[in-house]
Amino acid sequence: MKTFKGNFGFVLCTIVVLLVMSAVAYPQDNPSSLNRLAFTGAGYYDGAQAKGVAGFVVQLGEDSDIYNITTMTAGTAPKGLGNVVFAGKDFQADYATGLMYRVATVKSFDIFGLGDMGLQQTGELSSFKFQAGGGVHRFIYKDAVGIAFFGTWKLAEDPVSRTMKWKVNPAVALTFPF
Repeated sequence: MKTFKGNFGFVLCTIVVLLVMSAVAYPQDNPSSLNRLAFTGAGYYDGAQAKGVAGFVVQLGEDSDIYNITTMTAGTAPKGLGNVVFAGKDFQADYATGLMYRVATVKSFDIFGLGDMGLQQTGELSSFKFQAGGGVHRFIYKDAVGIAFFGTWKLAEDPVSRTMKWKVNPAVALTFPF
């Protein structure tokens, strides 16, 4: 089994900076506001590889339809490049922050468009990534638990061919106000 090396420290520092900047940039007057959601779920990323996804959404302004979105996905990628091996495959993680816009509300469904950019780390390979896409959200239990379906198109360096490629990433997540 290989050990952590390479750009792992850089990735860890980037995660901390993105999370801290996103969390402290907004007033925390009403922590139970429905304008802030945490989410966790799973999806198929980078060509049908299952990954976990987590993050949070914070509204930018009291009556705004614009939100900050910060996400992290983690899972495995085909073996061959990495120094972090899990279940015979390389560990891959993506970290990003960006903007989300509420396009419409139809009945009790909120429809969103989003775009973000950040870092993708696969083994020893770090690369820039950009995502664009959209989704739908609805509260399913009072205003305490919701469900979101979203899909993005990600432009990032492919760990095998080392070329920039677009990939479709559908996901589902449970949401919780904080």
